[in-house]
Amino acid sequence: RRLSSSEAESAADRYRFNTLQGRYMSLCERWEKLQAEKEGGRRPGVHGGFARDSTKLTPTPPPKPNAPAARSVLTGKASKTEEDLFRRYVAARQARGEDVAGYDLAHFVEGLNRERAKLKERFGDVAVEFDVADRDGKVRLVARKKAGS
Repeated sequence: RRLSSSEAESAADRYRFNTLQGRYMSLCERWEKLQAEKEGGRRPGVHGGFARDSTKLTPTPPPKPNAPAARSVLTGKASKTEEDLFRRYVAARQARGEDVAGYDLAHFVEGLNRERAKLKERFGDVAVEFDVADRDGKVRLVARKKAGS
C-alpha cells in the first residue's frame, strides 16, 4: 500500500510493481475461490481432494455390448479354412480347460498372416497350411508345406 501511494522513479520500477501487484491480486482471488469451494463441500481446485466414499472407489466394469459381433464382418476377413482352423484351435484349448474368452477370429487371422510372411522370408515362396497339434502338453499351431507345392 505504501508503494502504491508513492511515485515510481522509473518506468522499469513501475512495470515491476504493477506486475507484482497483478500477480498478488490473482492469487488472492484464487484463494477466495478455493475457500468458497471447500466451504461448499466441493473438491477444491484441480489437484486438491477430500476423502471419498469407499463405495465409489471400486471401478465399475465396462458395459457389455448389446449384440455379438456380426458374422458377415468376420467372414469377410477370413477364408473358410481359417475359420475352421480357428474353431478347431479354440475347441482344443477348451478341451484342455483353458479360458478362451479373449480369442478373436480377426486377431487369429492377423497372426496367421504374420507367420506366413515370416515363413516366406525364411523359406521363399512356399505354400503353407496350418494345423492344430497337441505338443508338450500345449495346444499349438503347426505349419506344414502344402501337398503338391
